[in-house]
Amino acid sequence: MTNIKLNIETIIALVLVVLGLLIAIGPQPHIGPFHVCEHDMVAGIKNVCYWTARAELGMGAAIVLLSVLSIFVKSKDTRTGLGVGILATSVLALLVPTVLIGVCAGAMMTCRTTTLPALTAIGVLAVVFSVVYILQSRRKARAA
Repeated sequence: MTNIKLNIETIIALVLVVLGLLIAIGPQPHIGPFHVCEHDMVAGIKNVCYWTARAELGMGAAIVLLSVLSIFVKSKDTRTGLGVGILATSVLALLVPTVLIGVCAGAMMTCRTTTLPALTAIGVLAVVFSVVYILQSRRKARAA
């Protein structure tokens, strides 16, 4: 069994796992706590909310995968590299609902009132925690 030390990097990585899960599952229709609107078909074409939820599923899964890998990697330089990957993916997860794809234009739609603010807040937190993770990894790499 692998001996995992519960240090600041591991704690940050676990927080990033939770944030990644929220990004991936949160906007999913019928299962997510801040799901996109249920009107995912307009004239037979899936709307932007549907595609935002699908893209966030991929971004969140990537954040979870990279964060879990960073827990088990011993090399400080590799951890820093994984942190950069988490940061890039977190930035994309933040940009998907705000700039790249977006959500419904309807002011009272669930995706506008709940999904967008939740994904924005979680995306910002993921960016902040990934930056802290990178800085912590670099600090430890220099000290070694």
